[in-house]
Amino acid sequence: KSTAAIAMFDLLRSKPEAQSAKDFCLQNNLDEGKYYYWRKKILDNTEQRKPEGFVALKIKNTSSDNGRPLAALELPTGSRLVIYDPCIMTMLKDLL
Repeated sequence: KSTAAIAMFDLLRSKPEAQSAKDFCLQNNLDEGKYYYWRKKILDNTEQRKPEGFVALKIKNTSSDNGRPLAALELPTGSRLVIYDPCIMTMLKDLL
């Protein structure tokens, strides 16, 4: 990627979720058309990096006392699934 593309990616990633695209563009002296063009490029780039097929999972066992989680599944992407219900934990063990 070019330095300009990296700078644009960094700029667009700095946009607060709550801020409208129009306000962000005005604040950064950016044409709205360019904003949407680069946003699409970022989304396309992100889609290309998604893993296909099986993804390795890490299962962290935790305490089951007083409503605490039984386990947490962590994906390489950072997503987590926390399990509190013993029935679900039993089914998950059977699946894995």
